[in-house]
Amino acid sequence: MADAADKNPKGSLAKGNAPHEKDVIYNGTADEKIAAWLRAIADDSHGKTWMSDLVPLLRVHSVRPNDPRPAVSFTFTVQHEHCNNMGTMHGGCTSTLFDICTTLPVAFALRPGTWEMLGVTRTLNVSYMLPVFGGDEVLIECEILQIGKKLAALRGVMRRKGDGAIVATCEHGKLERPDADWHQAQNRVVPEWGGSLEYRQIDVRCTKNLDQVIHSIADENKGLHGLIAAAGIQQVTPAVDYTIEDARKMMDVNYTGVFMTATATARAMFKHKSRGSMCLIASMSGLVANKGLICPVYNSSKAAVIQLARNLAMEWSPNIRVNCLSPGHTLTPMVLKNFEEDPGLRDKWCSENMMGRLAETSEYKGAALFLLSNASSFMTGGNMVIDGGHTAW
Repeated sequence: MADAADKNPKGSLAKGNAPHEKDVIYNGTADEKIAAWLRAIADDSHGKTWMSDLVPLLRVHSVRPNDPRPAVSFTFTVQHEHCNNMGTMHGGCTSTLFDICTTLPVAFALRPGTWEMLGVTRTLNVSYMLPVFGGDEVLIECEILQIGKKLAALRGVMRRKGDGAIVATCEHGKLERPDADWHQAQNRVVPEWGGSLEYRQIDVRCTKNLDQVIHSIADENKGLHGLIAAAGIQQVTPAVDYTIEDARKMMDVNYTGVFMTATATARAMFKHKSRGSMCLIASMSGLVANKGLICPVYNSSKAAVIQLARNLAMEWSPNIRVNCLSPGHTLTPMVLKNFEEDPGLRDKWCSENMMGRLAETSEYKGAALFLLSNASSFMTGGNMVIDGGHTAW
């Protein structure tokens, strides 16, 4: 155990600094590795203004790299600027802290050629139990549940330091690097089209961070002309068993996250006087009840996105067009998980559309390009339904 209150990093890990820093990351002690990565996070130009504000307040409490589940814990004192109007820590701040802290145990698994950048977030599910007030000190306990060559499962628990009460928990799934399809797209777009493709990650529920990331992209490119807002989660639960926390989480991501992404983008477009187009990803589930799929809040959230597009189109026309794309049943990881829970569901869904199959994700590329391009210059407030004919009979 290392009480590292005096080891909180003050310097920066500049890009290319250093053979010394690189050597620490690979060969340093557990404490040195964590300190080096905290410096790197604080100095990341993509994360500046929010992560760099939080990292200096983190203090390493314990480091246990040799446990069956390698772990790191931190203490953090909540500042008033981290709180909402009720004086309690904002959910977005909690999520960002979990994102940073639960990532750091991955440093113990880092080897040349694998997990070199500590991976990218695939899922970050945060559950909020008790409020935390400005001035409170919390203990953030983070551990590796499982890690392989490509995937990692991490867990975090946030407690009040005073009485040990659990105030929030998280489950954090990471990929060793962005999906291979993303790298293929990057390798194609740069040489063929002379453009660029960058990967940045953000929790859409953290509106301050979201606004900063979108504005930084617009400022770097002296404008912003298109958005695809596709944040979405699913939960299969009978309506009578839904808790208010479940419903809030679903709406926070599927509706509010899309809404806040669109408004942040619109502000950036207004600032740079850009004309642009937005494509909000809804679903045919916003139009019908899916037979055999018990997900009342998901369907409601997608219906809300369809109506949102109409209202934003009215408010921002003619300079910003806003439309929805509503896919049918598609072979995504979220849908494949539904099939694991109900093996008969796939055949049922295939039989209920005119094509007799489910869609591949690649079958929506043309539609998204159409909605963002001038090919749809007289279309706004619309909802393009691509569902294999599911809702047509």
